[in-house]
Amino acid sequence: IGDTVEAFPDFDRIARSAIEARVEIESAIAGCPDALRGDVLHRLTAKHDQLGRVIRIALGIVVQASTAEPFLSPGASTAISIDQDQGSAEAMEVTPTLPNGWSLDGTSLSIDDTARPSDPYRTIYDPAATEAPGWSLDVTAFGHQIALTTRFGEAPFVLPAPSAGITPDAVLINLERDSRQVELQVTSESPVSIEMPPGWSATASDETWTISAPAQVDPGLYELPLSCEGKPAHSVRLINHAHIAPTAQSRPAGVKARVLSAKVPDARVGYIGAGNDRVGYWLSKLGANVEDVTDVDLAGDVALQRFDTIVVGIFAYRFRTGLVDAAPRLNAWCRNGGTLITLYHRPWDNWDVETVPPLPLEIGKPSLRWRVTDEASPVTHLADHPILTTPNRITEEDWDGWVKERGLYFAKSWDDAYVPLVEMNDPGEPPHRGALLVADVGRGRHVHTSLILHHQMEHLVPGAFRLMANMIARRER
Repeated sequence: IGDTVEAFPDFDRIARSAIEARVEIESAIAGCPDALRGDVLHRLTAKHDQLGRVIRIALGIVVQASTAEPFLSPGASTAISIDQDQGSAEAMEVTPTLPNGWSLDGTSLSIDDTARPSDPYRTIYDPAATEAPGWSLDVTAFGHQIALTTRFGEAPFVLPAPSAGITPDAVLINLERDSRQVELQVTSESPVSIEMPPGWSATASDETWTISAPAQVDPGLYELPLSCEGKPAHSVRLINHAHIAPTAQSRPAGVKARVLSAKVPDARVGYIGAGNDRVGYWLSKLGANVEDVTDVDLAGDVALQRFDTIVVGIFAYRFRTGLVDAAPRLNAWCRNGGTLITLYHRPWDNWDVETVPPLPLEIGKPSLRWRVTDEASPVTHLADHPILTTPNRITEEDWDGWVKERGLYFAKSWDDAYVPLVEMNDPGEPPHRGALLVADVGRGRHVHTSLILHHQMEHLVPGAFRLMANMIARRER
């Protein structure tokens, strides 16, 4: 439509022709036989809406609003400014079309408690249709009364109420440890309460809450929802950037607590992350002795000696500066007795088959060929290896409850020293053995896995924690 207007600069002629065509379409809509409505009416309606936009553009009509505040909570108000120009129309009346709970009084826009929160993920979105909030225009031009609609402009995003912030929103309680307590940070403008499972308790001091589980708590996943003044609270993340309209991500506020039993080996663990996972964080919450490996540590041989085990996070060889250069040093540390664990990497993550792992190991591609997408696919253990037995014996239950998938970019080929520990496949496909490999390298050990353990840990899948606990154990010689 914009190209059409540019190609024909006689805007009045365009507007007149569009108005006349629209009048004819309105007559056709009104007189459309019932037998043809299913086939024709939606086409006429679409042209009616498109011509309305042509008329508005050709006449030079502008009605746009912006608010001082991009986000509003129920009960709040904000100043509004309206840019209005009737262009070459003879007359124009502007009426706001507002959702329930919105009201406009001069230069003030208010949202009351009945206003529905904005939906950032609408099921249906029609860019040609004008939804509330918007503007209804009663325009007089070329002897016709024309009803037009246009968008509101920069509409504020209505936030859910009440809202509360809670950090962290997922916690672990390991029955192999003495502590049954976790601390949370809760922020809210209204008094907050946390619904406790039977036998659990909570104490608050300012914004710090201490959650306590009973000494004999059963393993499982417990959900602790938050309420504000008796109403379910929402956790809201604001998204406000110059290149998009303001929006927000909202979900019920609460805490998920995973109670599990996982023996943690006595090992000093170094974690090399690149910001793509939180495996180091979750290992520490499980009870492991974890420390981040710094760039200074990677630059020298001596600093690495304080670690029994080093975990390389996902994609780290690509995104962690200096890690590829440090690979020979890490491999030498591994041969001298360290346990090196490399998590899920893709071939293009600077993974050189000959130089990055301690022994040749090729990652398969494309991922569609070297993955198992069925998160419930059966897993067969291929060896009675300590990684599957010590200190936690991995059973079928540890493969239950996985989310998204088992893993991807499985190893395609490997040195004979590597032992495949598990076998799995999607239905109707041949089995894969490259999901979890282990090799004794000199006096040390290298473990490579393409299982998406980082994702399972974020979703509090107990088997992922138990398997990771086994992987970080020192090699017994």
